Amino acid sequence: MKPSESTSRTRRNALKSLAAAGLLGVAGCLGDSGSTDQPTQTPGSTTNRQTTTGNRSTETDTSDGQQSEPSNVAQSTLVDDFENLSEWTVESGSLHADDSQTFTGSQSARLERTQGPVSISRPVDIDGSTTDLSLAFRMDSSGNAVPQVKLYAPDEANSLVVGEGIREESNRNWFRLDLGARRVNGLPNLEEVSRLEIRIRGGGPDTKFWIDDLRTTPSPDSGKAMIFFDDGLVSAYENAYPVLQEHEMSAASSIVTGEVGAENHMSIEQMEELQSNGWEMVSHTHSHVSLQGISRVEAEREIVNARQWLVDHGFETGARSIVYPYGGFTDATASFANQYHDLGFRYMDTLSSGSGRVTQNMTASRGDASNLERAKKMVDLGQLYSDLEMFTFHEVGGSSEGLQMSTGDFEEFVSYLDDSDLEVITPSTLWDRYQATAPMD
Repeated sequence: MKPSESTSRTRRNALKSLAAAGLLGVAGCLGDSGSTDQPTQTPGSTTNRQTTTGNRSTETDTSDGQQSEPSNVAQSTLVDDFENLSEWTVESGSLHADDSQTFTGSQSARLERTQGPVSISRPVDIDGSTTDLSLAFRMDSSGNAVPQVKLYAPDEANSLVVGEGIREESNRNWFRLDLGARRVNGLPNLEEVSRLEIRIRGGGPDTKFWIDDLRTTPSPDSGKAMIFFDDGLVSAYENAYPVLQEHEMSAASSIVTGEVGAENHMSIEQMEELQSNGWEMVSHTHSHVSLQGISRVEAEREIVNARQWLVDHGFETGARSIVYPYGGFTDATASFANQYHDLGFRYMDTLSSGSGRVTQNMTASRGDASNLERAKKMVDLGQLYSDLEMFTFHEVGGSSEGLQMSTGDFEEFVSYLDDSDLEVITPSTLWDRYQATAPMD
């Protein structure tokens, strides 16, 4: 959450930019009514606990697309292990110790809704100017949820809200949230964080949430950005590539290997040209089926066949990452995928994707960038608080539904990104440079 020291705009000017876009209230505060923070209902599905971490005990050969060893893994610091809940004050809902659901240690904290959001708070003494927050999270919910942590810096009038939107596809699955900036109130002094408030919105009236192992991780010196184009559609080559090339930026394209060269999809030659200019062709499985909706054997075949196709056709670097179709993954499939990939990316949050480092490599989140003003807000928050913003599109100037942006809006977005201090990176750089430890049982 450290503001960039080399930013070309002062922090106050960046806040004014947010206000001009209608993303700040008159008091310099994003109100709770903003639609980008609201959970969206989706069809339900169930996953199990994801047990991989960002650390590897041995270094492996990367010549065939297998995993590599990250060269720069930061150390996290425990804030609260929830073994003792006496310091927490219940603001709404209820709080219980639960030894039947744990991420690490002997118990977790279970939060239950009654009416409205559930909220707990406690005093802390944290320097948030040089650190980010990471939290283990699980939910049993009939809908999507938005877990948030408000940092009183030093009071509520001057506070930063970090968080992430969680889709129902992640139901009943433990994983870590690397909490990125979502909303700012006043002018918080993050060197003086005096209190934390954990607040979770969404889900049904009887929804249960579990939290565990709250940690800080060192903030990078500046914010980062990654750009994704899902499904390997030809508009990435025809419409997005020329714009990014003009600004000397690269991106990642999530390739459905069974659709390469098909109608509206890129050819191998187009993919090779993108790769020669810094793009990475990452796996999006072979057939673009949800890994939750098929057998384990079929899911493993989808993972292996896609990675092998990418390696066989010269896309070894991209083959190190996988984007789960429809965001669907299970404990078994994500753990299996981790044998073949360094990084796994789940479904898009509606806003920010996360803090500056990844603490759980196979469940990284991405942001929906199809709305221009929301994408600009992600840029502003990313550079203000050294966050990692992952901008996801399906098409640029295309005709498909969802995650689509017009060519004109995309040109404006890329120009806005270029004027910021965010460093545009690719998944392989994220793996190599921006991870942090987070122990798991």
